[in-house]
Amino acid sequence: MADQGRRVGIESLPTEITVQIFNHLESRHDIHSLLQASKTLYNTYTGSTHHIAKAHILRQFDSDDYKLAVMAVESRKVNPFDLTEVKTFFNDYLHRREWDIKLFRMDTAYQVPELKKAAELLVDSQYGLKTRGAAKLLPETPTERARKIRSLYMNDIFLNLFHLVPARIKGVPSRILPRAPYPDMVKKFWLNFAPAEIAQVQAVRSAMRCFYVALSGKKITLPVDQHGPGCKCNDEGAANKPQPAMKKPSRPVSWVKYALFTVLIDLQRFYRWCCPTGAGAEQRSVEYYNFCEHTGPRAEQCDPFMTAGIIRRLTSPKPPDQSRFHHDPESQLDKYPKLTISSFNETDGIRWPYYIDCENKLYRLRVLSDYATLEKLRELVHANDKRVTSWGLVAI
Repeated sequence: MADQGRRVGIESLPTEITVQIFNHLESRHDIHSLLQASKTLYNTYTGSTHHIAKAHILRQFDSDDYKLAVMAVESRKVNPFDLTEVKTFFNDYLHRREWDIKLFRMDTAYQVPELKKAAELLVDSQYGLKTRGAAKLLPETPTERARKIRSLYMNDIFLNLFHLVPARIKGVPSRILPRAPYPDMVKKFWLNFAPAEIAQVQAVRSAMRCFYVALSGKKITLPVDQHGPGCKCNDEGAANKPQPAMKKPSRPVSWVKYALFTVLIDLQRFYRWCCPTGAGAEQRSVEYYNFCEHTGPRAEQCDPFMTAGIIRRLTSPKPPDQSRFHHDPESQLDKYPKLTISSFNETDGIRWPYYIDCENKLYRLRVLSDYATLEKLRELVHANDKRVTSWGLVAI
């Protein structure tokens, strides 16, 4: 009787309070447990599911940051071969207006935590965006960290829309496409962002290859509790089982094709491939084999991102729109209206070397840093500090 009384009491709460209870539950399991308590609670949930989803998403992000994260998840559902689906995504999400509440879904809210962990993995890894040799000298600021994560989300949205085929689409030889089916839509996508944002995406993308090489060399592992879905590390004896042999393509693979594959990998794949047992290695092997087998030599000669041409168009005498999708006052890139991938070799008293180091460390440093960080770097260069002049930086 006492249990029945408590249930009646919960069911008698106003709808607004019941929704708030759902808003503050931490996991899918907690929500499902509450839904099983009564039909009244279930009806309240189904009638307010979009508002509950939005509350769950906003609890994990600032009010200005959630859009890119949600788009990074929702874009996984888009079939890059279907122009109608791509255009629908553009109309629904890729704008600066307030979104329709129906675009917030609980399924997305459940996937966002894994997306955050994957982005943080690349930001914190010495094989990813953590700049070795500069981390102690120029500590990463919160705004720089947020900027890197936003750039990773932008890159993920692009890959999902144009280069990654969702699992629901059957009969495709490779789920990673070297060429976008609709190049005009690629241009329209990048025109939604400012030149500085595009340059920042290029900068984080440069770390993908190093991360993949380290992943292939088994240099990156995660604690078991951080492994993604499909992990077998908790299975008895799984860690002692031999890993499956990597499936090799039937013909030699050029380094260009290999490099192209590494920059077409999304955050979810990178994160799940970090499982050191069979789940991650086997999937990575299959994806790489299928990509190499079905990528011809013409694809190797293309720039799948077409970002250099987009920057030139945005910095033309009459650019269509140079405003940022996400406001970022701490960034120094907006000071350079003629920005291209390597066009600003002299910035604020520093001459940067013309060569690009193998890890693109210097390019990421000047593109992803706050103005205050670059000012500190300028002072070190002008003081002839060998810790930074050894990078090839010259005071001017």
